[in-house]
Amino acid sequence: MTKKEEEFTQYIDSLGLQYFSGKEVLSSIWKVRGDVKNTLPPKSKWQNIEPALRAVDALRGIIGEPITIASSYRSEKYNAACGGVKYSQHKQFKALDIQCKSVRPSVIHNRLTRLRNNGQFKGGLGVYRTFVHIDTRGHNADWSSI
Repeated sequence: MTKKEEEFTQYIDSLGLQYFSGKEVLSSIWKVRGDVKNTLPPKSKWQNIEPALRAVDALRGIIGEPITIASSYRSEKYNAACGGVKYSQHKQFKALDIQCKSVRPSVIHNRLTRLRNNGQFKGGLGVYRTFVHIDTRGHNADWSSI
């Protein structure tokens, strides 16, 4: 592990999350699409992911089932390779795409909506066939791709 990766994982671990570790979040970043390899987010963006991580950590406690972070930070080039939208919250490190093998995305979406309605976070929720997108853009937005 490089010094920067170590520093990143230590930062995430310092958040005191119950269910997610720095190494787990790091593994959601090291992805390759075609010939484009993703990069670590700039240190100036690290704090952006905290509200989304806290919401997903709370969700994990509620559903009592493992949650996988399928996608988190995306560099500009990696986002384009994924077919991500131009103003993707992933590029700001404010978004997570999550999956749970034993709970349908629609159920995950409903639980996150409740957390958002209770003031846990403010942001976007998108439900897809195999995952749920959560972001903390600062205003609420909803969409479905099912």
